[in-house]
Amino acid sequence: MRHHPDEAIAELMRHWERWVGLAARSLQARADAEDAVQQALVRAADQLHTLDDPEKLEGWFATIVRRQAIDQLRRMSRDAHKRRRLAVEPAPDLHPAPDASDATCACGIDALEDLSPAYAEILTRVILNDEAVQDAADALGISDTNASVRLHRARKALRQELLERCGTTSTRECLSCDCP
Repeated sequence: MRHHPDEAIAELMRHWERWVGLAARSLQARADAEDAVQQALVRAADQLHTLDDPEKLEGWFATIVRRQAIDQLRRMSRDAHKRRRLAVEPAPDLHPAPDASDATCACGIDALEDLSPAYAEILTRVILNDEAVQDAADALGISDTNASVRLHRARKALRQELLERCGTTSTRECLSCDCP
């Protein structure tokens, strides 16, 4: 006999503090633990039809809470890592501010067009379009790690391309460019 979905969720809600405590084992802040439990409840409501034995409801839900807390912790860690990396590793300036004479060259954009399509795509999405690395990874159908590695290699390739074209690794120096 299956639980009615509303009854099952109500049963789980009666043990709110227990679930928050479970999530708090992975997450330090109570608010984060509560968020994880709320997301777990949404997941459980969506997947309740897959539970065959109503007697296993609490164990099944405990697994969902633990996984949700771990997923949330990973996201928080990845976001913190991204903020640290961006603070340390500035992105190449593909759109330098024009100086008074407005005598900029297009070396940066031309160099971008000469990179491999995969490198040009990730640089365009993340640098030019200011898209998050995770969003770019999703759009490209690759993992976040793969996108980060690809972005790192693309930046390196862009610097090398600029060095070969102009003798510089910075598009800021293109402000006073005298390239043909």
